[in-house]
Amino acid sequence: MQPLFFKRPYPTLFFCLMALGLILNILTLKSPILGLILSVFWLGQLIFKAQQGLNNPELPPAITFTLATLIILGSLFFYLFNLGTVSTVFIIILLTIFGFWVGKKNSRTTGTAVFQISLSRQQLLYLVLYFILYVLSFILLLSHQSAEAIRTPWEVLPKIFFVLYFILSCLLLIFILSRKKETNEIKYPLVEVILVSLHYFLTLAVALIIYKIGFGFDPFVHRAAESALSQLGYIIPKPLYYIGQYSLVVLLAKFFNTSVSLVDKLLVPVLSSAILPGLIYQELKNILDNKKILLASMILALTLITPLFFYTVPQSLANLLLLILIFTSLPLIIQQQKIPVGQWLILIAIFFIHPLSAMPGLIYLGFWSLIIINKHRSLKFLFLLLSAIIMPLLFILMANFSNDFGISFSWPNLLNFSQTLGSNIFNYLPFYSVYHLVYLYNFNSLLLFLLFFSLGIFYLHWQKYTKFVVNYLLLLGALLIGLVLVALISFSAVIDYEQAEFAKRLLQVIALLAAPIVLIGFYLTLKKILALAKGRVITIFFVGLILSFSLYLSYPHNDALEKGRNYAVSAYDLEAVSWIDSDAVNTDYVVLANQSVSAASLQEFGFKKYYISTPLPTLPSSEGRPNKVQQLFYYPIPTSSPLYEIYLDLIYNGVTMEKIQKARELTGASKVYLVINDYWLDAKKRVEEAKLLTKRHEEIEGRVWVFGFKE
Repeated sequence: MQPLFFKRPYPTLFFCLMALGLILNILTLKSPILGLILSVFWLGQLIFKAQQGLNNPELPPAITFTLATLIILGSLFFYLFNLGTVSTVFIIILLTIFGFWVGKKNSRTTGTAVFQISLSRQQLLYLVLYFILYVLSFILLLSHQSAEAIRTPWEVLPKIFFVLYFILSCLLLIFILSRKKETNEIKYPLVEVILVSLHYFLTLAVALIIYKIGFGFDPFVHRAAESALSQLGYIIPKPLYYIGQYSLVVLLAKFFNTSVSLVDKLLVPVLSSAILPGLIYQELKNILDNKKILLASMILALTLITPLFFYTVPQSLANLLLLILIFTSLPLIIQQQKIPVGQWLILIAIFFIHPLSAMPGLIYLGFWSLIIINKHRSLKFLFLLLSAIIMPLLFILMANFSNDFGISFSWPNLLNFSQTLGSNIFNYLPFYSVYHLVYLYNFNSLLLFLLFFSLGIFYLHWQKYTKFVVNYLLLLGALLIGLVLVALISFSAVIDYEQAEFAKRLLQVIALLAAPIVLIGFYLTLKKILALAKGRVITIFFVGLILSFSLYLSYPHNDALEKGRNYAVSAYDLEAVSWIDSDAVNTDYVVLANQSVSAASLQEFGFKKYYISTPLPTLPSSEGRPNKVQQLFYYPIPTSSPLYEIYLDLIYNGVTMEKIQKARELTGASKVYLVINDYWLDAKKRVEEAKLLTKRHEEIEGRVWVFGFKE
């Protein structure tokens, strides 16, 4: 496939002028519009050069290669020098030189692709109708943006959105399945791939648009770090991981001359939508014979992709690159070809982002490299044994080298984790409403995943890929043993309800390794259904229905069957942290608040203040955790801060001066602020208790109350 930006290679002079213009805009002009234009053309030409170097006519691998190079180069500059303006200029120069070198390495044409762009009147009608409803869907999303403390986007988004989404999904399937049978001359269904990419973006953009201030808590932490890196050019102490995302966001923000926050929010949803559909099609088209059913299967794959990639954090970016690595290497592995340098480059980029995704990626590439070079069987099983224990070993090593990372082994942890998994398999619900049908699907999601994985294995075995199947199952089996061992670990620095978080993340990574097999299972299922008399109608209706169910469940939801407890950062939280900062003047202060208010403080003031904590008697809800001196952020961090435990004690058990004094003694701050949001169960009662203890308080539109306590 030729690049979308260029019909043919532009002259060398044009590439140089784009690079020089970009540098000039970064140094002096600082125009966002000019930055957008220059960056698009310069990056587009860089991607084209990567296509030439890879000798690959398809666009997605070249985009990934360029992305990995940016991450690695940005990370190296961060660790060796800094990531300020001068470093950014040097990176542009190096990438431009690199583009010349890679392009000249293989200067011949990257291949010619014949696109299927002829449309019948009926297909054109479907296409026009799809775009009309698509635009209406985005208008609906934009008109229901919220800065309130919502628990789910479905609180503010009307149910008509699901109707539109269902119709759009059905229209897309009708369009794909109505296309004439491919001829040998047609190599790439460009229109269909673009439509699937657009559908991906609509699915992944709900939280991006609805949460006006931002989604979750962790993204605020990472955006604060990225903002500090963008302003200062460095972060102290230098993190051992995450920097791959931080450097990529900062570089793109400087290239486009736009805000770090905007780039961060768009990064994973946009990259997922732009890369995955074309990449999946390209890598599986030679394994699966019916291209239309493959495209339909790619739409159904949204049920797996949406929960992982609708917001940006290092884990989601690392998982996206891992999924790209898995799909791009799959045909090579099946054909017993050597793993090329490009795959290892992607793996290095993942290591700079998050080790929890990088280590399974290393195991994946290492194992298949051993198989391809046909080493002795005993070496293969030794590698599998190491693969089974490497993740728990890493956690043990981290505990030995870090004072803040204590671990122990706990059988109850494994039991709790297994119970969590058990809730998503063989769980029957009677049908009384649509919600029961949605949750019948949700409560059996693990069973469905295993079913489609089994069908994928069966199909590959049927296609005479038996040796590949056996080795794949051995690899996944080794990683599952590692998962069980990780689930046994208890982390002393992590709050009780987050103990299974590492095991859950590792399970997601293992699911990504199995994703191509599951997608092949989708393909086989759809192929069999479409062979029935009414197969097309059944496929269109049920795939559209499942996609709608998945859309609802992939985002936070709150209903009669499942309660959402994570409130979004609201405009009132932003007002509260601004009032506290102005009221405190130059005094040292600490704040007792929930995670939404802490996230608001990170957005407004970054990592402004830390305290060295003083050991106190055991705090409520901290049983079994070591009580030691540590650095404490001046707002509570929900997963690990003793300040958050004090806050929960205040909210659930009553406001007293003794508890306020604990926060003061813990940090040495001269002033303590307490923030109470109206959505707490006993909020009004706690407000009245706090009013009896201090006269210094502020009410923000009846939604948030702030109380100040002096020494």
